[in-house]
Amino acid sequence: MRGIPRRVPALLACGLAACGAGAGASGPIPLSDACLVASTGLPLRDSLSVALAGPLGAAGPQAWSSPAGLFLAAQLGRDSSASDCAGRPLAHGLGAFRLIAGDSLLLVPGDTGHALPVIRIQVMTPGDDPRDWVDRGTDVVLTADPATLEYAARRGELRLVPLAWSSVYVLLSSPELAALLAPSVERKAELARDAIRAEAQPAEGSYWWERAECARPAAGSSVPIAGLATVEGDPVARALAERLLAISPASGPRRVLSYPAAKLDSVLALGAAAAAILALPRSAPRGCDGLTRIPAGWTLTPLVETRATAVLRPGVPPLLLTADGTIRFVSRTAP
Repeated sequence: MRGIPRRVPALLACGLAACGAGAGASGPIPLSDACLVASTGLPLRDSLSVALAGPLGAAGPQAWSSPAGLFLAAQLGRDSSASDCAGRPLAHGLGAFRLIAGDSLLLVPGDTGHALPVIRIQVMTPGDDPRDWVDRGTDVVLTADPATLEYAARRGELRLVPLAWSSVYVLLSSPELAALLAPSVERKAELARDAIRAEAQPAEGSYWWERAECARPAAGSSVPIAGLATVEGDPVARALAERLLAISPASGPRRVLSYPAAKLDSVLALGAAAAAILALPRSAPRGCDGLTRIPAGWTLTPLVETRATAVLRPGVPPLLLTADGTIRFVSRTAP
């Protein structure tokens, strides 16, 4: 099966046999809840295929917002601080899955008390066209690709469900470079509308990394490469970088530097790039996870927020929209 890793992601530390845990702490979710998406036709499927972008188990900042990693963690119910799209703790009684790892990744119900489907995870690579996964009959495709969403919208049997805003693309730089590169409110709106091929909105307001406990000490001296760094395979980050360079003064960075996720992690930790653009999760992670990788004293300037959409075939069981921009399947017998 193409795109399926042959190991359990180290990010989730589930082992090679099976894993899973209970849900969070709240009451049952009523069927009228705004975060609950009802089933899309009958009969409901007992097994599902779900296609979404990787990587799984990658190190570094890219793993914070990997659709595949977020989806897998949500189904396993491992995060006791997880919340729904309205920011409420996930409810008791949702049920959780166990991960069966081998040549493919399968999620099976963790117990017999919940009517949950068997889920086969299919990981799309950066070169994949999500429309191909739609044409293959994949039950659920999570994507932000505008061409795929336009294509799916013309298919009468498919249902499109926008997910929660999940990623915030930020400019990481010294305060001096931030003064040169940081866009105005009007420019952020232009970036969201014209610069990237994904559903986006200007990043406004305050974010979790601005909390006092997430503050970093003063920066040390460094001699950075005169470029704007991004993660390889992230077209949104690259498009934003190219647009900012096009409108920046001549004294700013003049080229885009693309690194594998793990290498960019090291580049950032060493302060070896003049600036960077990458995605941070919109919902707060545990503590201030990830900010230790950012050079001390650098400024984080929010640019745009993005979200994906779930393309659903008829027969997909009910699911819950979560705050981190993914979905969690719930029991078909939920109250």
